[in-house]
Amino acid sequence: MRIGGVFAYRHRRCAEPELEAEWGTVAAHYRDAWARLLAGSREELQKALVDPSSAMHDLRQVSPLSGVLSARERWSILRARRERP
Repeated sequence: MRIGGVFAYRHRRCAEPELEAEWGTVAAHYRDAWARLLAGSREELQKALVDPSSAMHDLRQVSPLSGVLSARERWSILRARRERP
């Protein structure tokens, strides 16, 4: 699946009210914030994913993107990010 397809799929998962059970007890404002981010531009999403603010830190704790990358892919990205000047 292309990365755009992953984002579109995850956005649908955030936006469908009948899937509230999938989100469990996650507050609606987190679900809605992710729906807005995933509906926006790729650039906005990229900025948000690395935003150091406490609000984005909290939002990343309930990410609908979890499971998209394997652990190996995730660590590779984190390592490359750390090695950047």
